[in-house]
Amino acid sequence: MRYTDVEPAAFLTQLRARGLPEFVANLSLGFMTDIKHGQESAVTPELAEVLGRQPASLKEGLRELMGL
Repeated sequence: MRYTDVEPAAFLTQLRARGLPEFVANLSLGFMTDIKHGQESAVTPELAEVLGRQPASLKEGLRELMGL
């Protein structure tokens, strides 16, 4: 996935316009801020170890979650 930088206020406005509750909009902004600063870039084996299998990719997980 490609990251596109968006001004935080504009991002929150878009999320609110889509009907997200305030706390969800703020959580999403927090995740996006972490991604912007590289805090989500580390890849570790822990999830695979806990699951006992390789986790699904983000694309696969979203496809399943959204029923696509």
